[in-house]
Amino acid sequence: MSERVLLTGASGFLGSVINDVLRAEFEVVTLGRSAANQIQADLSVEIPKITSSVDWVVHAAGHAHRIPRSATERKIFEAVNQVGTSNLLRALDKLQPPKAFVFISSVSVYGCEHGEHIDELYPLTGMSPYAVSKIEAEKAISIWCAQRNVCCAILRLPLIVGPGAPGNLGKMIRAIRQGWYVGLGDGRARKSVVLATDVANFLPVVKERGGVYNLTDGVHPTMLELENAIARALGRSSPRRLPIPWLHWLARAIGWIPGSPLNVALVDKLSNSLTFDDAKARSMAGWKSSDVIAHIPDVV
Repeated sequence: MSERVLLTGASGFLGSVINDVLRAEFEVVTLGRSAANQIQADLSVEIPKITSSVDWVVHAAGHAHRIPRSATERKIFEAVNQVGTSNLLRALDKLQPPKAFVFISSVSVYGCEHGEHIDELYPLTGMSPYAVSKIEAEKAISIWCAQRNVCCAILRLPLIVGPGAPGNLGKMIRAIRQGWYVGLGDGRARKSVVLATDVANFLPVVKERGGVYNLTDGVHPTMLELENAIARALGRSSPRRLPIPWLHWLARAIGWIPGSPLNVALVDKLSNSLTFDDAKARSMAGWKSSDVIAHIPDVV
């Protein structure tokens, strides 16, 4: 009989990819707010009723890709990512413990806006509501698994690439498609990225090993390479470029407008290199990755 996997966040961007990949080999039980899930529950406000034990868990549900503009919006990160994790663990405590628990975390826990080859030993200094909620969720899961002898795997992911990508990548693709995207400076800033399907395919491997790992494509393309690859795939010309000082001025001028596609924080983020080291995953857990740039035509 195939193993039973409990998957949270199956309706999300990465969760939907994970769901599709795992169903080819495992019996997947999904948990989430929508009626499409086998177990319908809002983890942020309730302890779900899970009636049957599972062999392993993939916790991919989370609140991300938003910049909170009020205390209420900041609280959503805590409710979904932190309280939601606690409620899931409390539900699992009513059953026989699973053999393994895989948590989808984020490189935001490091709190870095720039840097190169940041590895898993870097301190968790993230201060944003999203980063803090992920740090607290990691702690809770690690303690829970240790107390119950459950194999624990935590995957810290950078920008995730796949069809329908949300966040800054989705905005970039839409802007290039519509012809109003403007590149920042010379575009030499490098970014760590990872293919969604690679992450999904790695889950059955890492749940046997456990551990905390950064995952990347190992190439860390420049912004220029990423922009040009998207433009080629869309049949558009290479994006125009503006000097960073000009973009800072423009961001200050329009960044305060709700829903503005440009702000100072975004300009700084995209104009500085930020890469992460996945050597630990490759040497200890058999992580293998694809060059994201080569897969851009499959994404846009």
